[in-house]
Amino acid sequence: PVPPWLFFIGALMSSAYLLTTSTGSIAADYPMAFGVAWFVLMASDFTLLSHPHHELQVGPPEEDAIENAPLSARVQWVLRLFSSPRGVGWSHAPKLFRPTPAPGTSRASFVLGRVASMFRCMLTVDVSSLYLRHYSTLVHGGLSFDERPWYWTMVDLYVWALSVVSNAVLLHSILSLVSVALHLSRPEDWTHLFGYWSDAYTIRRFWGRAWHQCLRRVFTVHGKFVARLGMKWTESNCLVFFLLQAAGITIEDIVIAIGQKFGLKSGRTVYLLGYAWTVIWFYKTLPVWWDPKHRAQNMFNRTFSLQSGMKDSGAFFKE
Repeated sequence: PVPPWLFFIGALMSSAYLLTTSTGSIAADYPMAFGVAWFVLMASDFTLLSHPHHELQVGPPEEDAIENAPLSARVQWVLRLFSSPRGVGWSHAPKLFRPTPAPGTSRASFVLGRVASMFRCMLTVDVSSLYLRHYSTLVHGGLSFDERPWYWTMVDLYVWALSVVSNAVLLHSILSLVSVALHLSRPEDWTHLFGYWSDAYTIRRFWGRAWHQCLRRVFTVHGKFVARLGMKWTESNCLVFFLLQAAGITIEDIVIAIGQKFGLKSGRTVYLLGYAWTVIWFYKTLPVWWDPKHRAQNMFNRTFSLQSGMKDSGAFFKE
């Protein structure tokens, strides 16, 4: 058999080539680079750091003897594994997903629901991008977050987050719609991309319950590997942001433990304080990551707009 590391070398070389290319736009290059990095991490996980055939399974164990299955079944197994970064339906799936569509849900009703979700997201993304392109905090060469009144910074960050979430849900809706319509999967295979926002009253719960879990496995596997080696990371704005999240979770865990020791119990007041803490935390830490990026180049230069009759949204706000 071919050693797994040879597949990783191939994935690494092709990804390195892609990273030498550029569209000339940060708005387009950033998600492409993110996708390439995610692909390399998945390849590293499945070829170097784990043994998927032994450690991962979909369905009952007796129905998942993939090592002895025909080649076509193994290819389908691998494709299903790569196409489910959250591990929906797999043994490594997080236990905190929102409920999936009930078994027996008709394909027609599922598709119609996702079409409605698509249009809601398209409208939200469109309106939010018009706002973001208009305000100087989030355009090329504009003010930094620190130079803007705090209440407008809060609005800017909220609208930006709404745009990010809506874009992600839009893509997820399209993929699920196509997959179910072509009978490549069932409605119950597609759970909601994000959890309940009502659960996001601490930083830990925000990342562990409300936010999508697409990167959970690759970050966990590689984090454990790096911890074992005792490696040190080089500094970057993105890395500093995520390291700050770990620091914030540690701080709130200590505070919660102290509160519980003194008899503090969950309740409406505690939840409200938790939401306030989480909002303030992201208000202070998100600019660490996004401020340099927005000032380098406009990240919201959209050329498609429902609001302007499918025309360039720049007709409303010129660059």
